[in-house]
Amino acid sequence: MEQSIILVKPEWEQIKNQHTYKCDDIQKVVNNLTENGLIVTTGDLKDLINNGAAIYDQIAQIVRSNAGIFKLPAARQKFIEENTSVLREIVAGAKSDIYRILALDSSRTMSIDAFEIKKGSVAVDEQWLEELKESYTIRVSDKREKALQLISNVENAINELNAFVADNKFFGSGITSAQDDRRCLMYIGGDASVHVCKNELEFV
Repeated sequence: MEQSIILVKPEWEQIKNQHTYKCDDIQKVVNNLTENGLIVTTGDLKDLINNGAAIYDQIAQIVRSNAGIFKLPAARQKFIEENTSVLREIVAGAKSDIYRILALDSSRTMSIDAFEIKKGSVAVDEQWLEELKESYTIRVSDKREKALQLISNVENAINELNAFVADNKFFGSGITSAQDDRRCLMYIGGDASVHVCKNELEFV
């Protein structure tokens, strides 16, 4: 049985939107590759930012196949070399574009694993989205339930203490922080220590 959700941290939506926004840019890179005779799958796209071996292998196959129109070995070899060079430059440019689009050389990188290609169209992978959302989801556990109960107890006690002095003109608050110079019955120090102001009881 799936555990109940306490909170889904909103940051996940921002990351989702950042990646969704980049689909069109990546689509342009994929379109350029396909227009030059290459087939780009999801795996090829992910491999591109590593060594691109799969696409480079594809280049070799395409060029050798097209070189069949030449009967002379020298002409065939020249065709292979020239076209291989051109296609490899195109792939290198695509790799550079992907790096730029996903800011892979910065401290705020996006994940190539977020994208998939379906029938030539770039989209955000649904499974990746599910995993992203789950990574920002806080679910119920025994310790978390205990923590919530303790938090509730403290919250209720604070509200009760503040309400106790709410109509007392001598107090600014029942409980406050060390930075607050108003009269109170308790305050929290900068190190999270709790201080009781017994001397202020004379004003109660």
